[in-house]
Amino acid sequence: MVIALAGLGVTAYVLLNPESIYSLDSAFAPLNDQANQLPNNFNIPQDIPKDTPPDPITPPPSPIGIRIIEAQIHVGGPSHLTIENIGNEPLMVHTIALGEEWVWTEEFYLPGRDRDKITLPNVTGTAGSAYLLQINGTTTTTKEQVSAQASIKLQDPVETSEALPPDSTVIYHYYADPIPSYAKEYARDAVSEATAAWESKNPNVKFYPTSSPQEADFYIQWVRDYGQQHVGWAYGSMLQIGLGDSACKDQWAPFSAVTLRQIVTHEIGHYLGLGHSPNINNVMYESTKLTYGQITEELTTSEYYRHFTGLCSRDQVTTYTIELTTSSPSERFDVYFVPSSESYYEAMKGESFTYFSDKGCFGKGQLSFEGTCENVPIGAGLLIINHQESRSLEKFTIRITPLDVERNYDIPLIPER
Repeated sequence: MVIALAGLGVTAYVLLNPESIYSLDSAFAPLNDQANQLPNNFNIPQDIPKDTPPDPITPPPSPIGIRIIEAQIHVGGPSHLTIENIGNEPLMVHTIALGEEWVWTEEFYLPGRDRDKITLPNVTGTAGSAYLLQINGTTTTTKEQVSAQASIKLQDPVETSEALPPDSTVIYHYYADPIPSYAKEYARDAVSEATAAWESKNPNVKFYPTSSPQEADFYIQWVRDYGQQHVGWAYGSMLQIGLGDSACKDQWAPFSAVTLRQIVTHEIGHYLGLGHSPNINNVMYESTKLTYGQITEELTTSEYYRHFTGLCSRDQVTTYTIELTTSSPSERFDVYFVPSSESYYEAMKGESFTYFSDKGCFGKGQLSFEGTCENVPIGAGLLIINHQESRSLEKFTIRITPLDVERNYDIPLIPER
């Protein structure tokens, strides 16, 4: 990083980024009766009160129905499907049909809130074609009709060892609340990426989304800002995931895609029965590195005004991408990455000030600016000098994106439950 001097001066605002230690949650294995207590070694800042976890949600009455969990159906067999009774009342399944070509009538009992894997005999049809798989049954006490449907592609016959998954396959269903409008688009992928990470290390485990919390084994809620206590929480089957915080400049900022994915992966690990790991490279380590996603700021300024705005990072050095536009596209401005607010005060006094002179770290006489400045130290900021000569107000829009590097955390094996 090359540091240069510039001579010009004047004014601005803002505060430098604070450093904080964040805990991913209040460590616990979520299935025990200590889930609502903070561990003795969990440090809470003195000015922040200890929170208690939210009251568990009481679900509405259980629905009645059958759900198809998985199906691998081959011409002639071997074939299997896994179905689940999503209600409390037992069911008697009596018909399984594949289109109009193959119908199997065989009664079997399915207890409430249970699932079963069924081996299907001598399935007929055309390999490669799609068929409607339909399962029909009746509740044992109220005699209500229930059914489930799915479009299934009939597969070529294969050996049994290839067609059927291990009997030890464990299936978890989850429901995640819709992503709030203020969240970044990449938040939509955080849950599927987190579950895929657990599946990659635990091949006998599968995760499937559901359409309602009542059908799910665990439920994910989104939290805008936890404050400085933690960034995620696992409370039994309820997981809460922080989407960002207001630790820098008292302005809410979203966590990066990498940070958010790690938080979700960590909290799912608690639901699966894992506590914290002493290994800092393990995804179940008790704290995490926080990085923000793109932060947008707007500044309203007048002629020859100077602005300083701090950068939000907890790393010793960070690479930033910046986009800067104005409401007056014909007016020019200067922009500099500077080491600290001291450069602003030097400029304000009309003295030479220090800035980073690498490519992408500054621009002079710009109508708009895009650049990537590497290895910017903690405490640095942006100095913007407006060239506008009219007395009308001008609005700057600044989009700052810290570069977040992928983290190769170890994913542990899931303990038997």
